[in-house]
Amino acid sequence: MKEERENWYGEQQTNNVKLLFKMKKKLYDDRSKYQHLEIYESFEFGKIMFLDGTVQLTERDEFIYHEMITHVPLNYHRAPKKVLVIGGGDGGTVRELLKHKVESITLVEIDKIVVDASKKYFPSLAKSLDDPKVVYRRKIDTKYYSYKLHKNLVLPFFVDTIINSI
Repeated sequence: MKEERENWYGEQQTNNVKLLFKMKKKLYDDRSKYQHLEIYESFEFGKIMFLDGTVQLTERDEFIYHEMITHVPLNYHRAPKKVLVIGGGDGGTVRELLKHKVESITLVEIDKIVVDASKKYFPSLAKSLDDPKVVYRRKIDTKYYSYKLHKNLVLPFFVDTIINSI
């Protein structure tokens, strides 16, 4: 959502709440068949990623989301070995998962522009995607990833980013 005032950009969260950031400049703007990706440089929060006009992360506080989505479930699980992340092409969740003693991480991110833009504009997050424990896939093989949700569940399951276009 572009605000009428110059250099302000943000999102309408509810009828009564609007989140706005004053921006220095737009760094990236591209549209895939799945979504519209924009990255801005802001004055207060560093670089900010928007998908379809919704804030996905800011450099200043991305750690809050990424730490909570990973450390809470992994510390609850007795011995996580293999982890599946759906979405999360920015690499933040994978970065936090690598702090645990996991054997492998499979990241399924259908939108390559998220991964590519993250590597360019958020390298401290995206460098985790190059770790040898990480396998990156652009689609999910439902036969391979049909985990049984019962007492013998072996793999923590993370849904990092929900893409509305699917």
